[in-house]
Amino acid sequence: MKIAAGDYNRDGKDDILCLYPGSGGPGSNSILYTFLSNGTALGSATQRYESSAGVLLWNNCTLRAGDVNHDGYDDAIIQQDLGGNTTCLVVIKSPPATGNVAGYNARSGSVVRGGYTNSYGNYYLTNVPGGIYTAAVVKSGYYTSYFTVISIGGTTRGNQNHAISPRVASGTYRIVLTWGASPSDLDSHFTGPIYNSTSRFHIYFSNKTNYNGSTLMAQLDHDDTSSYGPETVALYHRLSGTYRYSVYNYSSGGQGTGLSASSAKVQVYTSSGLVATFNVPAGRTGGLWTVFEIRNGTIYPINTVANFSGGSSGVTSSKHK
Repeated sequence: MKIAAGDYNRDGKDDILCLYPGSGGPGSNSILYTFLSNGTALGSATQRYESSAGVLLWNNCTLRAGDVNHDGYDDAIIQQDLGGNTTCLVVIKSPPATGNVAGYNARSGSVVRGGYTNSYGNYYLTNVPGGIYTAAVVKSGYYTSYFTVISIGGTTRGNQNHAISPRVASGTYRIVLTWGASPSDLDSHFTGPIYNSTSRFHIYFSNKTNYNGSTLMAQLDHDDTSSYGPETVALYHRLSGTYRYSVYNYSSGGQGTGLSASSAKVQVYTSSGLVATFNVPAGRTGGLWTVFEIRNGTIYPINTVANFSGGSSGVTSSKHK
């Protein structure tokens, strides 16, 4: 953890502010906690803020404290090295509140810039003041979705991508995989029970659909082999039993650290909207990310990364049943 001291609740006593790495490890996002002092001991940790995945990478951040706006409260000052002789400075006012801090996850307030995507899904926002912003993506028939973007003055910053999901019918699960530029080829793998059988179906690039008679039960939309995704798996009809979703690094044959460094993210949608988000754990070795299971309609996180030598077809081996 990275710590700083300051009077965050203006009671005349110095408290402790801690910056922890997120669940993905030191190469992922950052979480801000406070330990308030009563003069003789520190209280329990209180989470004040969590950055979005891939933003304020803990490894690249430093933490300081000071009364930046002269209101009598010490504020948290986080600096991130962005590389290329550029840096990002974020001030989180104290006492900080969980949720909408600065431009992170802010879903109300004035719109700084707006625009439309073109026919290829590309968007361009110009003359945006330097800072960190929450972008909202809105389209009829789709769930409104939010993601964090960074603007650096005088610089064009690309590859700030996001995927949105069409609204789904009741009882349907939609699983969306996205990742960064490298590796180029990550694959979705979805396994589950077959009606009236002890076997399990396995949906991936070589077998994109599962039917029960003429009823389409589950489907992979397409196999993306040129970075970013999205790849989408839909479960239209759920049987009793266990369903499992995994991500395989086809580019590395299931080995190495490329999957963990890919910024891969999996989002799960139901008719209620976005119900779960998983970010690949950082700093791990292995080319198979077992993300989650669905058991009796409940999503259970697995979130493990391991080397796997069984190839694409082997993801259904007994180890993963």
